[in-house]
Amino acid sequence: MIDSLDPESNEIQALILVPSRELAIQIEQVIRTMGSGYKVNAVYGGRPMSKDKIELNTYLQF
Repeated sequence: MIDSLDPESNEIQALILVPSRELAIQIEQVIRTMGSGYKVNAVYGGRPMSKDKIELNTYLQF
């Protein structure tokens, strides 16, 4: 999937839905450690939404 993304685009290009929080965190960590250069954020329940809103807003502002 990462190979099909456009590195020049500032728009959100992918959404990965997974059945568990742990898998979401693991995928986020793997993409970050790959050094792809893409911004990645795991959003899941059980924590304050304020942090997610701030992080997602930084992705939408360009």
